[in-house]
Amino acid sequence: MNLPKSFREIQEKRFNNTLFKQDIVWDEESTKAEIEIPVAIQPVLIAIDNVQEQALTVTFEQLIKQTPANATAIIGDPEVATVTITCETPGLEGEKYKIIVVNGETAGAELSAALEDDLITVTLATDENGDPDNTKNTAAAVATEIAKINGFSAEESGDGSGVITAFSDDEPLQFSGGMDDTWAPLYDSEGNELSLEIGGETARVFGPFDYFPRFLGGKITLTAESAPAEDGLTTVIVQEV
Repeated sequence: MNLPKSFREIQEKRFNNTLFKQDIVWDEESTKAEIEIPVAIQPVLIAIDNVQEQALTVTFEQLIKQTPANATAIIGDPEVATVTITCETPGLEGEKYKIIVVNGETAGAELSAALEDDLITVTLATDENGDPDNTKNTAAAVATEIAKINGFSAEESGDGSGVITAFSDDEPLQFSGGMDDTWAPLYDSEGNELSLEIGGETARVFGPFDYFPRFLGGKITLTAESAPAEDGLTTVIVQEV
């Protein structure tokens, strides 16, 4: 058995055993925070430093299965019109794609959509003055153009008459949802869902947990009865032992 030879080595060993650490800064609106943590190969201790005043209930879930699904992206304003674009190849492959909507650069430009280097660019139609032509840039028309791209489908919201506009920040939107996650609550040996409590302005260490997080990873959910104050802090540390 090799023992650490110095205080520095002891500190480094402790640091290397830390599987996860996250500060939760509350916003005075949320009553719940979810934290996903990676798989552990040893039992873990979970430390929660609940600096803010609200008590929290702590529950646990295991990620037991991931099923390939069709990644999607939604463009448009939900209050006006949207188009949902679906990659027809299931799995994480679909999450490599992005989409952006831009205005045509010339007067009289036609509505179009093209895929290049994993980026779908929707170019909006313009009128004779070079301004967006709202009669041509409807959700239905945009969906039709996108659906012409091999491997993708698109569906407009409502009757399709709402107008789609260019992205204001010029940042493409990433496709997501290429995998469907199946989460299972963690139960104790008596068949009760594991639930722990920690008071406000309290620090506690729970565990060790011999079988969490296993499978494909774990999730810790912190829930308050009412929203903690803005900038209230809760720190979660997961360490293998």
